[in-house]
Amino acid sequence: MENLDKCNQDEDPYYYYVVETKCVPNTYHIASYSNDNLSETGTITITNENNANDIVFLKRWLDIAGRTEAWPDQTITVTVTGESSQGTTSYVYEIKQADAEVGKDIPAKSPADAPALKVESIADNNYKYVIKNLPEAYTYSISETNYPSGYQPPAYYDSEGNPIAAGGTSISSGGTIENAAASYEL
Repeated sequence: MENLDKCNQDEDPYYYYVVETKCVPNTYHIASYSNDNLSETGTITITNENNANDIVFLKRWLDIAGRTEAWPDQTITVTVTGESSQGTTSYVYEIKQADAEVGKDIPAKSPADAPALKVESIADNNYKYVIKNLPEAYTYSISETNYPSGYQPPAYYDSEGNPIAAGGTSISSGGTIENAAASYEL
């Protein structure tokens, strides 16, 4: 953009800014904005980072009435499996109630050198997890390999919130794992 007005008719300066609203392809995210306030032309730089090697998923717990609830006094095991023409790799994480804290890194149970699972955010009792910088050659899936007593087997949803077909036992990045409290008849 060139030849933009610097001031209005009353000599009040105009301030211009740029906002990037969507990264293409969607494996990128906006990492930072910077500007050069000192130059006549004003340069704004938007830096994007590729997060194609990151896995993101939500974990949600439901009470007996189907409402989301805070993480109960339960431990789950989440397995991230990568498959490629080179073979299969797996990372196993144990997540406890005490781990439900934003910013907390949860080390892998196995292998020891696997990237940590991080609690990225908690909103309305939806726990968002991310694993960064996984090896590129793999296509990853996420599954809960045990479920706690008092809860039904996990349900899996894709990134759009649609249920995975009956019998689906894993999700890809962006999906949700949900445990509903079991109802018992006395």
